[in-house]
Amino acid sequence: MFRKRTFIICASHRSGSTLLCEGMRWTWRCGDPKEYLSPVHSVALYQRGDISVDPEQDFPGYIEELMRCQRSENGMFGLKIMWKHLQKLPRKCDIPCAMSDHRRLARSLQKIFGRSHFIWSRRENKTKQAISFLKAKQTGLFTHQQMAQGDRQPDRSRLDYDFDAIQSLVHRFEAEEEHWKKVFKLGRIRPLIITYENIAKDYRGEVERALRHVGVWGNDCEIKQPDRNRKLADDTTAEWYHRYLEDSENSEASRGSRGTAGRSRASE
Repeated sequence: MFRKRTFIICASHRSGSTLLCEGMRWTWRCGDPKEYLSPVHSVALYQRGDISVDPEQDFPGYIEELMRCQRSENGMFGLKIMWKHLQKLPRKCDIPCAMSDHRRLARSLQKIFGRSHFIWSRRENKTKQAISFLKAKQTGLFTHQQMAQGDRQPDRSRLDYDFDAIQSLVHRFEAEEEHWKKVFKLGRIRPLIITYENIAKDYRGEVERALRHVGVWGNDCEIKQPDRNRKLADDTTAEWYHRYLEDSENSEASRGSRGTAGRSRASE
């Protein structure tokens, strides 16, 4: 008999979490870690017939069936959670909890999924993370896999550099990171940290670290590099990155000069 185990990948968009999930899934030892708490994904699972419980009618029942049927043969179940989905999880499962109560959010995870291994997928360079997400939103292309499967072709004509949008996303990802830190600290959770930068540099090494962390690593474990999940960064990414840094410096300088002028007028 296998022992039921669970791991949770805590992530934000464009942090390398999809690469990590794919690497773990293809070992056939980690279930099929996906964004099961996403409204779009959960409804799609139900509509395809992969899950018999309608998540919009019975979310706790949906979670229960997921944890029963999405495990690999060794009993492992995995999922990926974005911050905004975690905020809404307790309410969907009839657990009293404010969306800003980090301690209870952590306890809700443990109550719903049991004792779990935690992995934190994060990206150190928030500017590049923001640019990657903005480009994906504008073109509709989030992974090369979409093109390979014919799901969607990128509409590059919609690419439009937007300083304010990038800055807003930078602040969003910085805020989400602080929220995750509070959840881990107040929930006494010690996650394994996997960064985008490291997984892009040493894919097999980082996936192996994750497998060891959740307790499924073995010498016979094969890690497959997903060919279809290649980097989407290109010349446009580099151009926007340097342009944003310049615009950000100019904006800071402008605010500084206005502040100096204001102090000078006040002293007159």
